[in-house]
Amino acid sequence: MICGFYRKRGRMMMPCVNSRVIIPDIGEKDIKFLVDTGAERTVICEGDSVEIGVDYEKLERAERDLGGIGGKVETYTIEAILKIEPDFVDKRKILVIRNKIPKYLPDEEKKRLKNLYRRIPSLLGRDIISLFGLFIHEKTESVLIRTYANQK
Repeated sequence: MICGFYRKRGRMMMPCVNSRVIIPDIGEKDIKFLVDTGAERTVICEGDSVEIGVDYEKLERAERDLGGIGGKVETYTIEAILKIEPDFVDKRKILVIRNKIPKYLPDEEKKRLKNLYRRIPSLLGRDIISLFGLFIHEKTESVLIRTYANQK
């Protein structure tokens, strides 16, 4: 059983799990992933990828860029090992995103956007969540992810 937690940001309560992310030949980092049943794929956001040491110029572009309420982001794929203790270790291609800041914006606005983008959480998407049984309950701040004995 993997036990997550709720992280409070303003008035929002966000279900999260900790994971060690290892990107061979680049680096590793403990990342707090937002458990996002609306995300099709697991995504490492810009703030975390920069801290790991990802060089976007060396990454493979994804088939398509991701889009959401805030618009589109440049999307790349990278081979990574995810360790969600105590039960789960998996090596797979996951997505890494980079937010583009228009060059025509004033420097102060560019700085504000850069700080905003760095705070966007990485997402644990359905490509990983669907391997488990998931229970989230905000009132008790419970995030439980259950593995199964016959799981491969």
